[in-house]
Amino acid sequence: MNSKLTVVGALCRDPRLTGLVDAYSGQVLDVRLTVSPRAGVAYYAMEGGGPQWRVFADVASLMACASRRNGVDGAVQGAEALKCPYTGEELKIVKRGAGFVVEGGWNPRLPQPGPGEFARMAKMRNGVGAAKEAAPVVFVAEPEVPTEKPFAVDDAVLEVADKAVHKARKAAKGTTVVQVPGGVPAKG
Repeated sequence: MNSKLTVVGALCRDPRLTGLVDAYSGQVLDVRLTVSPRAGVAYYAMEGGGPQWRVFADVASLMACASRRNGVDGAVQGAEALKCPYTGEELKIVKRGAGFVVEGGWNPRLPQPGPGEFARMAKMRNGVGAAKEAAPVVFVAEPEVPTEKPFAVDDAVLEVADKAVHKARKAAKGTTVVQVPGGVPAKG
């Protein structure tokens, strides 16, 4: 493998990462994969609609974004808007040179090292994980595979079959059978 290879934003087809929904926007997440020789593999989604990763001109616009849940503006108000809908963690508003930002919580734009970790975080709501997937079925013993028994023909059946063949040959004696490719020509 070329050590300088960097793959950026390839759409991930892992079945664990399909159907995940952003807690802020309600959009289905298209999970992407980035591979870099220094950083390794990272999974993320650009559809994350939360206040993380954005700079707001004022606190009011930040709160409007933070109060959105499942695509509904103003779904939560006040202190509830400052709780991460994924982790349940308190979000902190910080004044930076260009405006206001939010620190804390989780957002689908935050790269994760593996598909399982990304799926676990994306399914989490208010700090509670999604229902665990059913454990795979483990066989404690090899299942018994039914085997077909060889077909046994009774001597009486063979005798009847021999008589039928002998009778058919006797009846056909002196008869010539001709096979015509394509069938018998029509009289005409």
